[in-house]
Amino acid sequence: MLDALTLDQIRTFITVAESGSFRSGAARLSRVQSAVSHAIANLETELGITLFDRSGHRPVLTAEEGPSRQCSRYPPPGGCDACPGQRSR
Repeated sequence: MLDALTLDQIRTFITVAESGSFRSGAARLSRVQSAVSHAIANLETELGITLFDRSGHRPVLTAEEGPSRQCSRYPPPGGCDACPGQRSR
């Protein structure tokens, strides 16, 4: 399952997660929003899980890869108020 992942897919996922939206993630990656959205949808299909909850205005990481797990791997520079054990500095 993870053998087929590409660096581009991982980079796209992390960029969208860090930026908080498909549009700003696309801008950071110098791509159109539809291409980034499609790439994330393909990644979710390939992995067999939903990475983002799209029910609100902005995509939110799902419980399968929620803030505490994501921040423990890629801690934001100022810490994360949503994560147990991490406080903004």
